[in-house]
Amino acid sequence: MRRFYTKLVLSALCLSAMPAMAIDFPTVGEAPQNGKYYTLMSRSNPTNYMTRTSWDGAFYLMPFNMDDIKKAVFKAVDNGDNTWSFVIEQQVSEEGLVFTDTYYIGINGGDNLNANLSSQANWYIEEGDYPGFYKLKAGNGQGNSQTEGGYLHLNAGNQYPIINESGNSWYPDYYGDVEKDEYDMPLTINDDGIFPIPLTTISQNWAFVDTTLNLTAYNRKIQLYTILQGIEDNNLADETFGTGFQNAIDAALTYYQKAELTAEDFDAAKAITDAYNALHKEILAAQALLGENSNTTFEDAIASAITAFNAKGTNLAEALNTLRAAEEAFAKGSGDLTVLGQNMSFEDLSSQGGNQTSGVAAPPTGWNVYIKGQQVTTAEEVQAAGITAWHGINNDSEGETKDGDMAFGLWTNGVPEYEISQTISGLDNGTYIVKAALMVGANGNGSRRTTQRIFGNLNSTYFASGYEYDETRLDQNEVYTFAGLEEPVTDRLMQDVSCEAFVYDGTLTFGLRTNGDIAAALRDTGNGAGGDGWFKVDNFRIEKVEFSPDHAIAIYVHFANALEALANEQMQDSIYNEVEKVLKQNKVDDSSTLQQITTAFLALKDMYAKASHSVELYKKLYDAYDKGMNNVMLYQNSASVYEFSDLLMEVEDIYRWGTANEEQVLALIQQIEEGIEQLKATAINLGDVTFIIKNPSFEDLSNQGGTPSDGAVNAPKGWTLYVDGQEAATLNGGWCAINKGDAISVILENSEEVNKQPTDGDHLWGIWNSNMPEIELSQTFSHIPPGTYTLQADVMVQYNWAGDNTTTQRIFANNCVQMWGTAEAYSELNLPADAVSAGELTYADHVCAADLYGNANADLLHPMSVTFGVGTDSIMTIGFRTNGINIDGQTFAEGGRNGQGWFKIDNFRLSYDSEEIPAGIEAISEKRNGSSEIFGISGIRQNSLRQGINIVRMPQADGTLKVRKIIIK
Repeated sequence: MRRFYTKLVLSALCLSAMPAMAIDFPTVGEAPQNGKYYTLMSRSNPTNYMTRTSWDGAFYLMPFNMDDIKKAVFKAVDNGDNTWSFVIEQQVSEEGLVFTDTYYIGINGGDNLNANLSSQANWYIEEGDYPGFYKLKAGNGQGNSQTEGGYLHLNAGNQYPIINESGNSWYPDYYGDVEKDEYDMPLTINDDGIFPIPLTTISQNWAFVDTTLNLTAYNRKIQLYTILQGIEDNNLADETFGTGFQNAIDAALTYYQKAELTAEDFDAAKAITDAYNALHKEILAAQALLGENSNTTFEDAIASAITAFNAKGTNLAEALNTLRAAEEAFAKGSGDLTVLGQNMSFEDLSSQGGNQTSGVAAPPTGWNVYIKGQQVTTAEEVQAAGITAWHGINNDSEGETKDGDMAFGLWTNGVPEYEISQTISGLDNGTYIVKAALMVGANGNGSRRTTQRIFGNLNSTYFASGYEYDETRLDQNEVYTFAGLEEPVTDRLMQDVSCEAFVYDGTLTFGLRTNGDIAAALRDTGNGAGGDGWFKVDNFRIEKVEFSPDHAIAIYVHFANALEALANEQMQDSIYNEVEKVLKQNKVDDSSTLQQITTAFLALKDMYAKASHSVELYKKLYDAYDKGMNNVMLYQNSASVYEFSDLLMEVEDIYRWGTANEEQVLALIQQIEEGIEQLKATAINLGDVTFIIKNPSFEDLSNQGGTPSDGAVNAPKGWTLYVDGQEAATLNGGWCAINKGDAISVILENSEEVNKQPTDGDHLWGIWNSNMPEIELSQTFSHIPPGTYTLQADVMVQYNWAGDNTTTQRIFANNCVQMWGTAEAYSELNLPADAVSAGELTYADHVCAADLYGNANADLLHPMSVTFGVGTDSIMTIGFRTNGINIDGQTFAEGGRNGQGWFKIDNFRLSYDSEEIPAGIEAISEKRNGSSEIFGISGIRQNSLRQGINIVRMPQADGTLKVRKIIIK
């Protein structure tokens, strides 16, 4: 409601305004009814909606999304004794029977609201402080008895519904404001120190919302209510801007008071308030920029903007542009150019719906984001590029150099090449200072520093000291220096980093860059908790300083030195000649003009990029040549050794004289790889032939930067990864990488101690993902002698916190399959198509049992083996497959376990057993075209057998097609 003192202020200013109209909260809740289904809405955070975590069922609030809301729907149960219970019912299938599991909603041991209680938790429902809202007081049966008698409310971040008590490890900081005594200790309701009293009691108010209603329409109205109420609460009393904000409310109310608020109505109303908010924000920025200075022109511009803001019918966009032009003119004269940037302290959350985020959001308003050199503009594109944990703005940071409440940052396993930047144009050439508040912090597992740096044009400043970096791994396209800061053990503390930037073409591109290259930071191993290369950043500032030619000369010297160093490396001869020419033609000295210096260092920079690319290409050619020579020594009795040696002699001459261009070099590398495969194939004799498998124990980490990873990175060197039947670089989200496995300590029956998971070497490969798709990791070989072979590997499938993770983990070779578990661990509902139609199907008979949970033996990799045939086509495909479908035919999304289907694998071995092709298990020539397919009666393709009629098409080795009908009851 409009406050009375606002009217007094406006009267005193002799300003007229339309009488304020009441802004009533939309009617969204009702008194709970027995047996009806609801979700809860918070009165203090009504634009966000309740959902549940995928891993433990805890409740929290997120932006409106109907799929998320469905996860939090519960049934209200009147217990008949003045208490209520709230339950979530899930249907599960076991051995063809359908059961209903009931979980009760209550407070767990961490004081969070959770839907994982197995016994009844009781609640008292009391009238709230607002119409249609209620208070929920915890009764008995809670997972934490100390919370009984407390009221459900939101934490300080307005996201988690909790009841806090002083025994909680986070108490009271995590749970928000509480009343405190003169000693800064929380006050309590009673003498036992249990319940702090929240100051923001509005968060104790909850509405029971019927989810069968049109929540999308309600959400629009709640969003608009929140906007208008926020203006009324925070802006109408302002003597300078109150009239304008009242005009904004009055104009938007014509839409809000409609019986049905359409999407078009919402957009129109929000456009009105956005225009007022944008001009108001710019006026405040202009006043701050002026400060104590005196400038008649700029002062008049600010006054004109205020007049326009408060007048009805003003073109606010035009007033905004006029004020910004005045700001730019004043800023360029004063030297403080921060105002020319956009969202420099990340207080504008509009790109993430006005909400803080602990998930993945789109790039912040005003900023551009590039991942692996490609620009991304949406949250989905950010995730697809490999950032799957956190990317966005929130208030989880601190430090004297921080500005405002918010900061931007990212955290993910395996940070890719990343840049966030923006560009300011129309500047005078010269020297500028770019400053920012930067958080680079270690944790209990050690450093997380890689290449985090602030940059401006060609200049950059790395976080730490120069001796803490391998400069050969730093970006030589930047003229870099070092801030000399220490990496504290923190996730929050921000420190100032300053970068001197040279503007040579009237534009300044500035921001932050990072990646996950721990070797660049002289680190041997990644952080055990992941997140190497992460950061938080805030408070970008730009200042113009006095220009000195030395700034431009320093850039020239950097690229001249870098280019001269490259000239000593092997590259294409024609490019080497260009390097010599560019170095000769672009000399500068003390008499050179600024334009001459600029022209010279730009020429050197462009040449450096071209020459560097050629050097890297010729290094790859030499590595391929060296690999080929090593294979010649290993397989000198191979039938193709002389032909392959002739190729290597040709490559040696080409490399020495630099006569091949990029296309030719890549073709030669491909020829060498194919020659090695043929060399190996024609060297195969009976016995161990593991040597033909590329990277069999995952010790080659070159595809993931040479370092172990707990994130999602490129598929292992030598292997091809398929996700849902399509070749993929990685599986985004969770873990998909080579690492050292978990540290374990297992005493075997023979008293031998096992203290590492990899069974060969130091590394293994695997995948964990909440929702496991169809996964295949494989290698395909040609020129393989026909006969009988055996493939072996070691595989881990866990019973862990989520339960039995067995789905369809299996090794395969051509058309033969071995499943990890016992035959009883699978059913017609999840036995995969390649197993159904296998030439030979076996079971490794390993057990994923509950009694292994908590026992380190559950973490061991267990042996698997499959015998198969290679036919006269000489084609062999080997590898590993899994999916996320359990014995009940359920995925995680359908009620299965979180992460089911995951695995770790190591130590592939291959033996050539016999020259005889085994009957019935010959290879199928075409791997992709020859795989079995399952269809439902409607003709829709399926990943596995389902209840009802299944049509299975099974290609045969002779090229024919066998069709089989399977009925699952």
